[in-house]
Amino acid sequence: MLSRYFYCAVDMIRTICTRWGCRQKTRLLEKLLAQREGATAKQLSEALWGRYNAYIYKYLHELEEAEVVVRRKRRWYIPYDKREELQRALDPPLLKVYLAGASTALKALRSLSGVPFLLSAGLYWSGNRFRLGCDLSFAREIFVDSGAQQFFNKFNSFKYPYSPREYVDFASSVGADLIATLDLPLAILTP
Repeated sequence: MLSRYFYCAVDMIRTICTRWGCRQKTRLLEKLLAQREGATAKQLSEALWGRYNAYIYKYLHELEEAEVVVRRKRRWYIPYDKREELQRALDPPLLKVYLAGASTALKALRSLSGVPFLLSAGLYWSGNRFRLGCDLSFAREIFVDSGAQQFFNKFNSFKYPYSPREYVDFASSVGADLIATLDLPLAILTP
C-alpha cells in the first residue's frame, strides 16, 4: 500500500520539475536532504553556486509553497515525514536483482540472510496442489514467478496445470511481495 506521503511527493516533484529552475531546485533538495539540522539560505546558495545568489529565495519559496520545505528561525528544512519519500523520488532504484534457486542453491541462499528471492511456482506444483516444503525466512522479499518454464513442454492449448486462484493463493501463503502474471515461456512459440 502506498503511503499518503507518496501522493504528496508526486505533487512535490511535479512542482519542482514543471517550473523554471528544475535542476537548481533538485540540487537544493539534495543539499537539504544531506543537512538534517537544516541550513540558511546563504549556506545553501554558497553550496550550490559557490557564492550568494538571490535566486535562492525564489527556489526556496516555490518549494515552501509546494510543502516540500519549511522555514524555522532563518533555517530551511525538509520535514522529517517527507524525507524518505523525497529521497526515493530523487534517487529511485534503477535495478533490483532477485536471486533464485532450489535444493542446493537454497542452502547457499540461507547463508545470505536478507536477500530478495525469486521463487518459481512451477517447481512446487505436485500435480494437484502446491507444496513448498522449504523455509524461506532468509528472504527479505519474495517475488513469485509463474514457473511456466518448468513444464513448458506439457502445455496443452496454452493452459497452466493450476488455476490463477491456486497460483495467487500459493503466492499469498508464502508471503509474496510481488507476483508475476501467468505468462507463457517464449520456448513454446518457436517451431
